[in-house]
This record gives sequence, structure tokens and C-alpha cells, in this order.
Amino acid sequence: MYVEEDPHTFDTWFNLMVNNKLLVSIKGKETAEWFLKMMQCGSRTKETYTLVRKPSDTEDVSLDTIKAVRPW
Repeated sequence: MYVEEDPHTFDTWFNLMVNNKLLVSIKGKETAEWFLKMMQCGSRTKETYTLVRKPSDTEDVSLDTIKAVRPW
């Protein structure tokens, strides 16, 4: 049985967070979920991995929410 994916999920960006810090942004829901699963399976530490949908270009982003990137 073939299930067609929602075409919007291929263009959606997700942020992969490690302990609430941005590791990488990934395009596409399936790719992001696969990457999250692989990170969780390969981890032997107590790191917390989460996916957060990135705001689209049409969504308003407040300047207060933008923070400078700091080294881990």
C-alpha cells in the first residue's frame, strides 16, 4: 500500500536540539525523524535529543528571540 506524504513536510525545516542547544537544522520531516532516531540510538550518554519545527519565512520572528551562537 502506497501512502502519499504531505508535500508540505518535505519543505519544512526542523531543528535538532541536544540538551536544548541547536545542533543542526534538517529539511524534511522524515529525514529529521530518521536523524533524531539515529542520534538517540548511538548515544551512550544522558544527552536529551529533541526535534523542534523551525518557524517558516512567513512566520514572524521577534528580534528578542534571536541569540548569538556560542561555542558549546
